[in-house]
Amino acid sequence: MTAIKNLKGRLPETVDCLLVTNEKNQRYLSGLNYTDGYVVVGKEKAFLLADFRYIEVAKRHESDELTVVMLEKGALNNVFNDNGYKNVGFEDGSMTVSALEGLKKAFPEVNFVPCGGIIEEMRVSKTEDEVENIIKAQRIAEQALERLFTLMKPDMTEIEVALELEYGMRKFGAEKTSFDTIAVSGSASSLPHGEPRNIKLER
Repeated sequence: MTAIKNLKGRLPETVDCLLVTNEKNQRYLSGLNYTDGYVVVGKEKAFLLADFRYIEVAKRHESDELTVVMLEKGALNNVFNDNGYKNVGFEDGSMTVSALEGLKKAFPEVNFVPCGGIIEEMRVSKTEDEVENIIKAQRIAEQALERLFTLMKPDMTEIEVALELEYGMRKFGAEKTSFDTIAVSGSASSLPHGEPRNIKLER
């Protein structure tokens, strides 16, 4: 079962669709890593709205269950009106008050309904593909660390160590780091979230 199909079956009866604005959740549903757009999932149809910067790559993610729409003036309004979406769910755990107020002002005829973390609840249970990707990511990290151990020298700085580790991960197939690299030594070793310094490695 795809994530979109799964979400359709989880939509509350009180909403016609869910407006997805959280970028991680948008990627989870569509497969597209992008910003400044929307994913709208109704009980029958789903839409990915992307602006001109992403529209070409977005089209590659179009499928029988996901329609890609150019995000331009009136596009989101058309999706709501054409499909009779009057009660629109939103991600109240991640949407700012300012963004919500902006939507209410732009769409006065729409009733926006908080829907909590429906997608986050879905993401807790991993599919076989997701488990495979987690294992793949771990193997990449291990390769990068092994590579780093062959390069590390006492006269390297913490920043250089962090950069070499990040380079290794990218070299072996990572898209990017999942968080800022923590590469600290000596007096900074006790810091759980220490930032690499431009100093040579301390014992």
